[in-house]
Amino acid sequence: MQAVTQSLSDGLGAILGALPGLIGALIILLIGFIIAKVLQGIVTRVLQSMGFQGWMESGGIKQFFDRSQTNQTPLSILGKLVFWLVFFIAITMAVDTLGISAISDVLAQFIAYIPQIIAAILILVLATLLANFVAGIVRGPQGATLSAVSRSTASSCLRPSLP
Repeated sequence: MQAVTQSLSDGLGAILGALPGLIGALIILLIGFIIAKVLQGIVTRVLQSMGFQGWMESGGIKQFFDRSQTNQTPLSILGKLVFWLVFFIAITMAVDTLGISAISDVLAQFIAYIPQIIAAILILVLATLLANFVAGIVRGPQGATLSAVSRSTASSCLRPSLP
């Protein structure tokens, strides 16, 4: 009977010993979530006031999002990216508080990889802008007319002729 009482006492002691760390981790997550949401709103408003949406429309990025039939805009994607970057750092801090070193090491490696992800996104955006710029030069001022003519010519070639 004493062994059962001792193991229950040890289990309860372990749970109560971990409780402050768990509460601290939850507080860190809550504060991190709030900070991430605030920064998401700030970045979205600043980019919107700078005319970022217009830049994306003139660069052809907005048309890419329209073709993909998503309800996201480049502005909302950047806002969410900022949110998740900040919140991911808060998750890492919360895991550190809990003392789980294996997960903490993996999260630290991922955070170190984030600049490469941002660079890849910037390269894709710049490549799209450059492609649209070159397409505008190649098409010239008559681009829309030539495109319509080539479509009508192609469709007449594909239609079977009736005798």
